[in-house]
Amino acid sequence: MNFAVSVAFAPPLLHVVGEESGGFHFRGGSRAGKTTAERLAGSVWGGGDSVNGFLISYRATSNGLEGTCEDHCDALLCLDEMGQVDAREA
Repeated sequence: MNFAVSVAFAPPLLHVVGEESGGFHFRGGSRAGKTTAERLAGSVWGGGDSVNGFLISYRATSNGLEGTCEDHCDALLCLDEMGQVDAREA
């Protein structure tokens, strides 16, 4: 949980230090706390659920996700349910 919150603070600092963005993949069994960690990270930016835009499901089209990713440029984007996406789309 500490790592998830720490990572959430990184996006606005990347430009300052001249680094590119990246990502982290939380892996684990069902009920291991992955979604909870994403919601916690989203709370740093003012919202930790899908209604507030910081927790997006991978159960979307690639075209839809492309726009979502663009909207979150230099900001936090938590993608949930990675197992729902085709590997080629990811």
